Amino acid sequence: MPFCSTEEASAFYTAGTAQYHIDADIAYALDQYTRVTGDTEFLFRHGVELLVETARMWADLGFFSARRGGRFAINKVSGPDEYTTVVNNNLFTNLMAAENLRLAADYVDQVRAESPPDYRRLVDRTGLADHEVTAWRRAAEHIYIPYDEAAGIHLQDDDFLDQAPWDIVGTPPDRFPLLLHHHPLVLYRHQVIKQTDVVLATVMLPERFTADERRRIFDFYDPLTTGDSSLSQCIQAIAAADAGHYQSAEAYLADAAAVDVADTAGNLRDGVHVASAGGVWIAVVYGFAGYRWRTRVPEFSPVLARRCRRLSIPQMLRGSLLEVDVEEHQVTYSVRSGNPVTATHYGQEFTVSAGSPVSFPGQYRASDGLAPGSPAHVGADHPEAQDDPAA
Repeated sequence: MPFCSTEEASAFYTAGTAQYHIDADIAYALDQYTRVTGDTEFLFRHGVELLVETARMWADLGFFSARRGGRFAINKVSGPDEYTTVVNNNLFTNLMAAENLRLAADYVDQVRAESPPDYRRLVDRTGLADHEVTAWRRAAEHIYIPYDEAAGIHLQDDDFLDQAPWDIVGTPPDRFPLLLHHHPLVLYRHQVIKQTDVVLATVMLPERFTADERRRIFDFYDPLTTGDSSLSQCIQAIAAADAGHYQSAEAYLADAAAVDVADTAGNLRDGVHVASAGGVWIAVVYGFAGYRWRTRVPEFSPVLARRCRRLSIPQMLRGSLLEVDVEEHQVTYSVRSGNPVTATHYGQEFTVSAGSPVSFPGQYRASDGLAPGSPAHVGADHPEAQDDPAA
């Protein structure tokens, strides 16, 4: 059997231990699981303790910086981009830390109100004090977000724009992935990105940005991203679709699938890239079915890829199996099992139950320059499309 220990196992600590954001990523996944499944028993008995301890980590790691206008800053961490490491105020890390802190405070309050026995057990196990929850909310509300006014862009970290540009176009194809051909200290001094970072933040926390900000972030950072990680193309596909760049979204989706289907990384003999395979799934569900869960009810803004005749997505939502069937001129929502599901289709709320599918006619074939939610992609009975000839 393989030997496992608690010692550092990454190639270098900057791309391992310094990636504190992973703690917040797990907290985010717990929130998603709870909200999509409705499993509050797991949350109350186990999950909230995880949130308490991770929130404590962020409270200890960051500080209220006078130089940042009293904002909560987090220094010397590595974000998802492993070509830019040990930086101050990595945007993805800061936003995810704020989300972790907020979730901990919200769920502690929920457990206290809805299940006093679970709350008492939580206090006994963790020694939780009320002042901690107050401090977490304050840190989350005052998180520092690096932004460059002159460039009009959210920064990956405080100093990202101060690094030298990397000639990605001029780099020969056989010199990728860069990490196999250049010393990390060379990569760390350049504006070059291994895998999505700020772009990943726009996908995971879209409500923290306007639609225009998300488009500008994608347009700015995508040309700097090598995709040297198999975890990048799936996120680039989602962000490209969100920006209305469907040709790019389809290309990235194909690249993500090819990692295993065509063994483009050349190491399939060592096993399937499981995380990348999961990424292909979310690229389809988020990118082309337009699914979003961080809203009052699930949202869908589906489009049909140009090389696709039909797209059918099964989605389990709080015990109900919802099928989203996307055709060129119609999208149909059906409940295959379980209770009725309430969701939105391009902002229009509907409820669908077993045996009574709901359809929205319209034009759903992807077209660059037409961002999701545009009238031509909306059902003919949607208010936005009433007077639009293209509907």
